[in-house]
Amino acid sequence: MKTPFVAVSTVEIPVARLHRALAWYADVLGLERVWSDEHHALMQSGEDSPRILLVATADEMRLTFKSSHNGLQHSVIDLRTADLEAFHAHLLELGTEVDDLGPATNDWSPRGFGFFDSEGNRLGAFAD
Repeated sequence: MKTPFVAVSTVEIPVARLHRALAWYADVLGLERVWSDEHHALMQSGEDSPRILLVATADEMRLTFKSSHNGLQHSVIDLRTADLEAFHAHLLELGTEVDDLGPATNDWSPRGFGFFDSEGNRLGAFAD
């Protein structure tokens, strides 16, 4: 049987303080709140883009991991931007913890950098 086509619809992100995270994702990444209650906030950057569900939790686990191969810290979510330098500068200007913007680290990967949201989740950004 052929596997049916699937597409990413929603990515769920753990947050300690929902209101702080909601403000960060709106102010720093420009996402719009679609819906929220006291424990969740659904956000989206555009009608056809995957949604992000911020989920309030006391669980201290956050989205990040290290490669067993080289120890590089990875993100679970990578964002694409047409202007990597401007996005990097934007994050720095807003006080976001951001990696240096260097050359691509692998011949198969685009140039990019990692950064952390207000809740300690690691995100990544790369250029088209």
